[in-house]
Amino acid sequence: MNQKKKKGREKGKKRRVLLAVNAVFVLILLASLVIPSKGKKVLFANMDISMYDDLDSIPVIGAVTDKRPAKIRFQVYGERLYGICLYFYVDGGSALPGEEKGMLTCTLKSGEEEIGVCQVSVRELASLMSQETLNGRELVFDCKEELSGEYTLEISGEGIPDDTRVALYGNKSDQRHLEYVNAGHDLYNGILYSLEAADEEHPFVWPAALLLALSFLFSCMMNDGEKN
Repeated sequence: MNQKKKKGREKGKKRRVLLAVNAVFVLILLASLVIPSKGKKVLFANMDISMYDDLDSIPVIGAVTDKRPAKIRFQVYGERLYGICLYFYVDGGSALPGEEKGMLTCTLKSGEEEIGVCQVSVRELASLMSQETLNGRELVFDCKEELSGEYTLEISGEGIPDDTRVALYGNKSDQRHLEYVNAGHDLYNGILYSLEAADEEHPFVWPAALLLALSFLFSCMMNDGEKN
């Protein structure tokens, strides 16, 4: 009689443990559904450089100096802008590698309203240059509210020496999603870019669902084993 009671208590204890484990996995699954993680998606881009034989044949357009700002105009509707990835070209002139001087200030505007500012040094842009790969610089604004309308990214220089050229890589295959204006002129070639919007993701939903399913399966197997 005591052995039956003992076995009954052990079975009850196992069931409570299994129920608690399953309940924990259910909570994890609900949390993964409710709580998103930050992500990003590409709204539109101009990244196809397959027409060029090598990096040296990619056009370099415009020049940003202390007196010659550049403007990139585009339209966004119903999206939270994350940022824009641009591909800069830097010729440091007489400066040694790693000693390039100057700073770029990139200001995102809607009309005269300033939405966000991102700064990057000419030295950092020069360090991204390579003979083998094309490396972009992501300008992150991470807007908290949805944008709708026309916007301008103003790129202005400060402390850039006269013999240093800071420009953008171009691309003839541009679909004209962006308008690039430098020194008051709309340039014929488009620029290489990737315009990104914030996107909420739920990357842990499927792993949590799988763990819950395995937990339920294990519970069923344990119950069947005890019955047999």
